[in-house]
Amino acid sequence: MRNIVYNNNRNIHSVQNYKDIRALIVGGSGGVGESVSKELAKGGARLIVHGGRDKERFNKSVAVLRSYSSLVIPFWLPIKNTKKFLRAVRKWLPIDILIINYGPVMYKPIVDSTYQDWKDMAEKNFLLPAGLISTCFKYMQEQEYARIIVFGSDGSDGIRGYQTMAAYAAAKWALCSVMHSLQKQAPYPNFRCYALCPGYIADPSRDSTAQSADTHSIADTKQDTNTRSVAAITSVIMQLLKNKPSTIYDTIIGIDKIPKKLQYL
Repeated sequence: MRNIVYNNNRNIHSVQNYKDIRALIVGGSGGVGESVSKELAKGGARLIVHGGRDKERFNKSVAVLRSYSSLVIPFWLPIKNTKKFLRAVRKWLPIDILIINYGPVMYKPIVDSTYQDWKDMAEKNFLLPAGLISTCFKYMQEQEYARIIVFGSDGSDGIRGYQTMAAYAAAKWALCSVMHSLQKQAPYPNFRCYALCPGYIADPSRDSTAQSADTHSIADTKQDTNTRSVAAITSVIMQLLKNKPSTIYDTIIGIDKIPKKLQYL
């Protein structure tokens, strides 16, 4: 257990920074994850930044984050085995903020999707984040402030059909259902959880393969062709992390629920 004593009598609505707040960002070294990590580091959070895809990029990101704060802890572990990853996370508990910026996508029509395809999508987009949420939530019930934020698929704020990403979308919808149940089990008013479904996020730092996949996603969902910048989505997330219960957002936040002034920054 970390040596942080919470003052149950403090006015949590007046807290302006993240001092003594401990945050775990899964996928925190790229795109939205990296951007949110920077804001939390600037705010004084005790930040555990996870990465597992590109070690060179991860090291550069950690170096930048440490230029803002000395309280940044690198957590490098490729996500290959869900049980191993969940065991590794336990050493960082308890945490106050959990953001899961992770979830590989697969584009195949149902007729071409194998059992292994369905299993892989369920494992990485549902079982892993759901297991991570359960692991962290146990400790969050004893805290006066906590936030959990995950990402849904394009249009997963409602049940929709897809031409080529059915397995991925189904796993993400299951995760959104978990978030609804989690909020109903909230132990105190200042616990909030959200699934953010922002559509296509324009991130120039992503490689060409990933950007091509995003274009594919837009064509498949046909829900919305407008892009959101990393800065715009970061602004929404930082609103959700504010030290008071949100009265603006539902648990599942679709692109139409994101304020227009933030959508197109």
